[in-house]
Order: sequence, then C-alpha cells, then structure tokens
Amino acid sequence: MISIRKYLNQHHGKSSAPQPDPAEKDPLCNLCSTLLEYIGAYVLTGEGSAPARPKIAQLRESLHPRLAPDEAREIQEAVRQILTSHNSSMQDIATRTAVEMRHLAGLLTQAVTLVAAGGERSASGLQKIQDALLRTSRLPDLANLRASLAETIRLANDESARLQTESARDLATFQTDIAEARQLVAQNPNQKLRGRPEGVRNISEGLKSVLPDNAMYVVAFAFNNLNALVQRYGPDAIEDLIFRLIRERIQPLARANSAFRWTPQSLVGVFQRPRDLAQLRSEASVLNRSPLVHRASLGNRIAVLTLSPSHLVAEGQDGLAEALIEEVDRFTGVHA
Repeated sequence: MISIRKYLNQHHGKSSAPQPDPAEKDPLCNLCSTLLEYIGAYVLTGEGSAPARPKIAQLRESLHPRLAPDEAREIQEAVRQILTSHNSSMQDIATRTAVEMRHLAGLLTQAVTLVAAGGERSASGLQKIQDALLRTSRLPDLANLRASLAETIRLANDESARLQTESARDLATFQTDIAEARQLVAQNPNQKLRGRPEGVRNISEGLKSVLPDNAMYVVAFAFNNLNALVQRYGPDAIEDLIFRLIRERIQPLARANSAFRWTPQSLVGVFQRPRDLAQLRSEASVLNRSPLVHRASLGNRIAVLTLSPSHLVAEGQDGLAEALIEEVDRFTGVHA
C-alpha cells in the first residue's frame, strides 16, 4: 500500500504540473500566434484601435495545432475584417487631419494679409482668426501642432489689442512668426490626398465590412475648368480649394470619411452612414446648389475663385464593388 500511494502521489504531481502551450510545440502555430501579437502591439495603435486589440487577443488564444479548415478560415476572415476596419478608420482620421491642417494654413495666410493691411479692419479680422485657431487647436488629431499654434494665438491676441500703436518693427516680427507657422502647416505630409488606386481598394474592402443598418456611399465631384485655374492661380490655391470642398460639402454628410483625388479634375469621398440614399442625395444637392467660393492669397492680394462642380451620389452593394467603381469612373471621366 505504501508503494502504491507513493506511485499515485508521483503521478498526481506530474499531472498538476504546468503544461506547455501547444503552440510552442508547433512552429507554424507559434508563428501565427506571434504575428497576431505583433499586430495587436504595433499595428492596432491609437485611440480608434482600442476595441480591436481585445479581438486580436481572443483570436490568438483560439489558435491550436489541430485547427480544422473551417476554424482556420473563420480566424482568417476575422483578422481581415479587423484590419480592414482599422485601415478605414486611419484613412478617415488622416482625411480629417488634412482638412483641418489646410484650413489652418488658410487662416494663417489671412492673418498675414490682414496684418499687412493694418487698421481697425486688421484688428477685427485677427480676432476672428484667433477664435478659429483656438477651436482648431483643441482637435486631438492636431496635437503635434498645438505648441506652435499656441504661440501664434498669443501673438494674434496681443496684436488685436494694440495693433494701432504697435511699432513697425514689432509688426514685422509678428508677420514673420505667422508666416513660419503657416509654412509648418503647409508642409505637413498628411495633406497629400490619396489617388484612385487607394480609393478602389477602400471601396472594395469597405463593402465587405459595412455595419448593420448602414450602407457605403460615394460622393464624387467633377470640375470642368480646373486646369485653367491651376495655370492662372497656381497649384497651391487649387489644393486649398479642394480641401475647402471636403470641409464644406463632404464632411457635413459624414464626419468620418476618406477622400481621394480620383483624377486631377475630380474628388471622391467614401463613407458609411445609415442607409437612406434619397435623404443623402437631398442633402448633397442642398450643399452643392450654390457655387463654391474660395479666397486665395496671392502675394499681397486676395483672389476670389468660384467653381460650380457637378456631383454624383451612389450607394455600394455587397459583392458589386466593380459596378460602383465603374460608375465613379464614368462620372469622373477616367477612360475619357
């Protein structure tokens, strides 16, 4: 009996010892587990990725060396949906950041022009610019600009109160500081809009992960005389106009959107919102019924650019990405 008890105790001790992770014994399973860990740690970053990280962790825990083909396909599809949603979210944030940065650049350009003009009109204009800068600088997407903008706002506030009595030397210093801040904003790489290839990919992937009761929509704008305006006013003025279009005629339809420069003569916004095509078309028509007016700073003068872009509103259907892309291509003249 003593020998039996000794054997049973030894056997029980072996069974209660920690068991190694099955994934550690299988190189392929271990590789997949590590890749999911890296995705959660290095890809799904930022505020918008918080809900996705636990999902990746759950998928990682579900891995084992004896996965059935159906289980493997389910995990693969779940990872694809998580990464597609993350990519779309990052594109939406990039679009909003680009629009706000371009808007800031325009405000700073106006500040330079107003300061150069002097007088009570400058003081009034600077106060409006100061208020707009204060609102914009609180945006989380522009955290990297807050330090630079804080100094600009302070200077604008000082100038609003004492512009009439300030010396020419101090006024020139203020103008230089604003010009430097404007250059900082204008050179930010986030302002570069993606083109048609990225837009096609966004539509194709996005149609596979539309939220319940929502639909994917595109709103496209086409310009007839954009080349002539580029020749007359320069590419920077036209870029400002394009970002104004996003701010005034796409963002009111869907704050979270991805914008693409489909062709040099067109812009396409892609987004999800509750399904109602008729309502969306009505809202887009109201926004686009009057010409788009943009004031561009050209040296020491302001030029007024007026455009009346035509627009298209279309709804995507699951599995029919090519049909939606072809409709956008026809409207924007891709194959013309």
